Amino acid sequence: AVVTPACDDYLLLGDAATDDDPQPSLPRVNFRALQAHTHTVTCARFSPEGERLATGSVDESVAVWNSESWELLVRLRPHAEPVFCVAWHPCGDALIAGYG
Repeated sequence: AVVTPACDDYLLLGDAATDDDPQPSLPRVNFRALQAHTHTVTCARFSPEGERLATGSVDESVAVWNSESWELLVRLRPHAEPVFCVAWHPCGDALIAGYG
């Protein structure tokens, strides 16, 4: 999966498209939009095992998604400033958010 923050409150999720053509001329990607934030999404990071995705936003929140169903698991407001980076602990059970 490819994840990219969009220029608004959406997160774009892309998966490789399947095609019957054995030699397509260009790779295709199917995109879908996820929304949990109310302002620009600034960062996204998969957990080490790949089961969850954390996103941060200018709206001062962190969202955590299930990466199988894309269900929003939790939305946290740990800061009173925009969140510009998120990082998972290597064991996958702790999340750090950077702001400023």
